[in-house]
Amino acid sequence: MGKLTGFNVALAGLSQGKHSMEFHLGKQFFVDMESSDIQDADLDARLEIDFSHGVYALSFDIAGSVTLICDRCLGPLQWPVDTVYSLTVKYGDERDDSADGVLVLPQSEPSLDIAPILYETVELEIPLKHIHDEGACDSAMTDMLERHSAALPDGDDPVDPRWNELKKLTDNN
Repeated sequence: MGKLTGFNVALAGLSQGKHSMEFHLGKQFFVDMESSDIQDADLDARLEIDFSHGVYALSFDIAGSVTLICDRCLGPLQWPVDTVYSLTVKYGDERDDSADGVLVLPQSEPSLDIAPILYETVELEIPLKHIHDEGACDSAMTDMLERHSAALPDGDDPVDPRWNELKKLTDNN
């Protein structure tokens, strides 16, 4: 994961007031973060920092799309991402991220690596099941799945004979 550059924000060097930065998250970002879900990405991330009285209010705004693999047809699935995330950062004696939305950095860390924050924010926008809308799956793969899937037994409908043999085992007990 150490291949990323350009995502360290030098908080200690910022002057009081508002600051903004922009980042582009593409395929290489997710390869470097070792993501197994995201195959490609075209995301724009904007970071707004409001520094006042030793407290950094960070606001992340991420928009674009990622390419996933459909769990049903294994085809590419475009998934829109449009999310915001806020985080308060301040300096203290040691690193502490136990409070929701608050990060305490030790004085020895003059900068914050925001790559993991960006990555996790995007990952949380991805559903557990990656499935195209009904009818949008790859038709060749859908046809193949239908040809090779077994019909579920429905009353007196014919059943694969292997199931009958297995059923005999449970009937004897």
